[in-house]
Amino acid sequence: MSGKYTLTLHAIERAQHRLGVEPSEARRWINDTMCKAKYLFTQKRGSRSQAIYEVDDIQVVVDTSNHQVVTIKPAVDTSILTPIFEREGRRIKREVTRNTRKHELAIAQLTVEMGERMVAYARARNPKTRALIQADINEIEAKISVIQAAITREQDRLKNFEKATEVYV
Repeated sequence: MSGKYTLTLHAIERAQHRLGVEPSEARRWINDTMCKAKYLFTQKRGSRSQAIYEVDDIQVVVDTSNHQVVTIKPAVDTSILTPIFEREGRRIKREVTRNTRKHELAIAQLTVEMGERMVAYARARNPKTRALIQADINEIEAKISVIQAAITREQDRLKNFEKATEVYV
């Protein structure tokens, strides 16, 4: 990418602190550096977009609306994170499996209890007794719904982790 870039005060400070670029040379340095830079991606920051470029071992963040360099930071090597993400993925998968089975067992027990209440409802003759039993059945159904939502949350937790780590692995 080539062109004339301006720098924010923050970017000048970061270039000086992180790379040893003199503030008086920062503008020339960034324009020379951006000629060699490789575009990575664009990210949204509120109503603005920022393009991320990489050259050597640094990343340059540029405000796309005015070609202003916002900051300069070291490039991140995500390969060292791969084993950590894999280990965490296995751990989360074990937790999700364990919690899902626990919830499924609770649903099975509540279903048995609901079946017993339905048999009692079918046998009951008194309308008040039937109403009380129906209230119990409704309560059990509500508990089952809550547990099913918990199972869905657990499975979403695993999917969200996998989706988040796709970017890095």
